[in-house]
Amino acid sequence: MSIGEIIASLSAGIGLLSIFVEFSKIKVNPLSAVTKWIGNRIMEGVREDLKEVKKEQERILKEQETLARQRAIDAADAIKAEIFRFYNECQKRERHSEGEFNHIIQQNKKYEKLMEELKEPNGVYEMEYKYIMGIYEKCQEENDFL
Repeated sequence: MSIGEIIASLSAGIGLLSIFVEFSKIKVNPLSAVTKWIGNRIMEGVREDLKEVKKEQERILKEQETLARQRAIDAADAIKAEIFRFYNECQKRERHSEGEFNHIIQQNKKYEKLMEELKEPNGVYEMEYKYIMGIYEKCQEENDFL
């Protein structure tokens, strides 16, 4: 083997080795560059799909928040209607059991909690509730429930 053949073999070996080994000082690795380029081409469609999925997820989350808020508002409205009905019955001098009064008191607590969660001001029926509580206290003092 001549020196030329040895140098050619060494050059080919070093060239082949440089494809698979990255040297710390030289940041060129043709195999890494090629695989990175291929990977980017393959993942391009997946990235676009992922962006669309994220947008759809954000839309769904906003819709869920809107629906949850609406359910809370509907529940608060139902409680208000129940308390107004109870108030009207009290105004008509209809008698109620202690359990019915306790139920209205619990409903009022739920209503106040909903208003706090919704960050809405309470006070829609303050006078009506005070009137109900006045009758409740009077019934407790006289033990005069239905």
